[in-house]
Amino acid sequence: MNKNLPYTSVEYLSASFQPNELKANFFTLNQSTSLQYFDEFDFLLIQSGQGAIEINGQLFPVHADQLIELAPFHVHRFILTDSNNLTGYHVRLSLGLLILASTNRQTYLNTINNLDLTVPIVRLDQSANEHLMAMIQLVLEEQRNNTPGSEGLNLSLTALLSFYFQKFLQRQDKSNRFFTFDWRLLQYIHFYHQEQLTTRKVATHFGLSVEVLQKKIKKMTGYSFRALLNQIRIRNATALLQFNELSINQIGKICGYQSEANFYKQFELIHQQTPEQMRMDFSSQFLSTDAWDIVLYMLENSQQNLTIDDIAAHAKLSTDSINARLQQTFGQSFHALKQQMKCQIAHNLIAATNLTKQEIANKLGYPSEQTFLRNYQSYLNAEKPD
Repeated sequence: MNKNLPYTSVEYLSASFQPNELKANFFTLNQSTSLQYFDEFDFLLIQSGQGAIEINGQLFPVHADQLIELAPFHVHRFILTDSNNLTGYHVRLSLGLLILASTNRQTYLNTINNLDLTVPIVRLDQSANEHLMAMIQLVLEEQRNNTPGSEGLNLSLTALLSFYFQKFLQRQDKSNRFFTFDWRLLQYIHFYHQEQLTTRKVATHFGLSVEVLQKKIKKMTGYSFRALLNQIRIRNATALLQFNELSINQIGKICGYQSEANFYKQFELIHQQTPEQMRMDFSSQFLSTDAWDIVLYMLENSQQNLTIDDIAAHAKLSTDSINARLQQTFGQSFHALKQQMKCQIAHNLIAATNLTKQEIANKLGYPSEQTFLRNYQSYLNAEKPD
């Protein structure tokens, strides 16, 4: 089998992927892949093996403890030798979920702005790797069990992935960066889709003829310039539909459509429904963002012995409001959810690491090993089928 196939992916137009969805799995690669180009954000937490990844024509080494963030403008493939393979966790999420997971506007803008500043690969330390691995395993377990309210964990995992990527990105050497022409061209269209881009404007910016530009985009993505631009704009418009304070007309203009009629036409071509219909679907799916923010804060500080007063100070809510929001969204009080969350993380750490019970108790903020074991045994008893 040819390990270096040309770009043949037809999965780019994954328009059915909703802003609040997340897909996660454990993967094993034992051979090189063809070039791929997806419409969502991919995070890859490498656990073992080594190889290389080609991103927009540039090669980078891949090995254990790396976190790779692949944006929609990263045409990529893995290159492996016959003697090597790669294992790890793959998390795919939409731009809409990335926006929701940002605790504030500046966090989101920093995430987006840093996408073009460096190679999208960071090296994690052991603690961060274990924390992320346990969280991904928790999400996988709750998805397998179809646990009610577990969709809120998607937001928490998204924020945790983004947090660790940005944290270790700051420690990365940013000197001697060089990006290929393909890299810069795809980024330009994604970053400036809100402007009135035309093939002539983009071609002039890069010193190309319109014909050469069209051929380059077609070769990289399999789509024409116009089809690619519309897909980028509609993806961003779909993500913005979750914010009810923005009208449909405003969203169309924000994403670069001068004509509301054209925005509706392009949206329906991709989604087979109107923006209003999709917004109604979203409104029935989203959980309380206050509850998500509380759970996210609890997960990010799972190594601390948080009290409900700590949460109240963070969320600027009363303790009664916190319990009411958690009860409505997750069916549990703060104390019960906190213990369940810690025990679920501990369960995954016991299965996936060599940490002792005392080390896990310390990592999760328990005052003693005995307290941890007592709570963990109660959790195991509750999980047993009747």
